[in-house]
Amino acid sequence: MTTVRSILIADDHPIFRRGVRNIIEESPYYVVTAEAGDGQSAIRQLELNRFDAAVLDLAMPDRSGLQVLQWMRDNTPGTACVVLTMYADEGYLKRAFELGANGYLLKDDAHDELIRCLDVVCDGGRYVSPNVGHSRGAVLSPPDGQIDEKLSALTPAQRAVLRLVSEFKTSKEIGRELDISYRTVQNHRANICRALGLDGPNALVEFAVKEKEHL
Repeated sequence: MTTVRSILIADDHPIFRRGVRNIIEESPYYVVTAEAGDGQSAIRQLELNRFDAAVLDLAMPDRSGLQVLQWMRDNTPGTACVVLTMYADEGYLKRAFELGANGYLLKDDAHDELIRCLDVVCDGGRYVSPNVGHSRGAVLSPPDGQIDEKLSALTPAQRAVLRLVSEFKTSKEIGRELDISYRTVQNHRANICRALGLDGPNALVEFAVKEKEHL
């Protein structure tokens, strides 16, 4: 008799979660037994229940997907983890696997690849979307010396904001953690982008995640 595997979905967009559930439950071998709309709720579910695999978004409130991954590595090593994200940059991929991810799947590939990805990771393998690292406009890292030189131009407050950006914290969450206003955080983010020569809606997050070890 074939075992039906239990899956947790964690994503802060209810409509997207519903779509992922529908894809997973088209297969007779998987069942979604819990959902979470933020990182803290995902950890609570993982504490209360046993799952064969968790499907996590990276950018979630109340603990990012990376923070959930780190918690899983330390507390639920028997649960496979698939990062399901819009970020196609290799920096995110590297960080996710460093923290214990088993699969890294782009949301654009979910309809065609999610079940195959779950098959691979639940059997102990690793899966990566074929288009990761080939996204148009991905942030390219300068040599280490140039990175340190660029970062040296930032104020201590800006570096503190950048470190929290690398953890996928929202501006509101950063403001609460650093005890500064939302507007001040937004000003810091704009000034950091200017100092680092970053342009584009996701450029700051991509840079922060890729260069986390330098922050």
